Amino acid sequence: LWELRGRLRGLSPRTQLRNRRFMARHAPTDPIPPPRLIYEVVNHYDIEAFLAGGQERADAIEGALKRSGFEPAGCRRALDFGCGCGRVIRHLKDRIAADWYGSDLNPRLANWCRDNLRFATFSTNGLEPPLAFDDGRFDLVYAISVLTHLDERLQDLWLAELRRILAPGGALLVTTHGDPWLDGLDPEEARAYTAGSIVVRTPQAPGSNLCETYHPPAYFRRITEPLFAQVHHLPQGDSAHRAQDIWVLRKG
Repeated sequence: LWELRGRLRGLSPRTQLRNRRFMARHAPTDPIPPPRLIYEVVNHYDIEAFLAGGQERADAIEGALKRSGFEPAGCRRALDFGCGCGRVIRHLKDRIAADWYGSDLNPRLANWCRDNLRFATFSTNGLEPPLAFDDGRFDLVYAISVLTHLDERLQDLWLAELRRILAPGGALLVTTHGDPWLDGLDPEEARAYTAGSIVVRTPQAPGSNLCETYHPPAYFRRITEPLFAQVHHLPQGDSAHRAQDIWVLRKG
């Protein structure tokens, strides 16, 4: 039903007209994914909003790294883990002069990136580790809205795996649903969250948009501090409006 609803929205004449008008006025440097792939990532078909959202998240990543004391200009290799169809990486590749890589669970998204975004190397990963990268390969790894779709077991496995592929002194940036999202939980979920427990909706569909995970900040700090030398927390990404929390985790 969720997929059918999305396909019907894609047939909206208003959406199609808005996209045609935007593309007639703009000539993006890099190819734009087809609307069906955009929908798989952001649940809408609006090309302009897709690009603007990627720009906003790239700004947030760059700002959070610098506020945590990590200088992106020193990166040799960087990985977008959960790259989707390139929403964020297309905006960062000219800001951070690194060798860029992307990986995603969804082969349709990763394959489109591989065939169309030639500035990076893209691959598909499994629902569980490992990744096909050597220990300490990356100076920077970021995962935007990835842990928000994993259960606790998978989350722990991926935090350990992403730490493995980080170089000493490297930074892992991840986002979580924190306190600003508490009002969307039902009473039982809210009680568990307030008591400091992770909350996972639809845990039988990990890795998909149907699985929604909420992380109390104290809980997330407790599980990451044993793994990383530094843990920096930016509630709702230092944004003035409701957004996911940003965490910058530095490897010792």
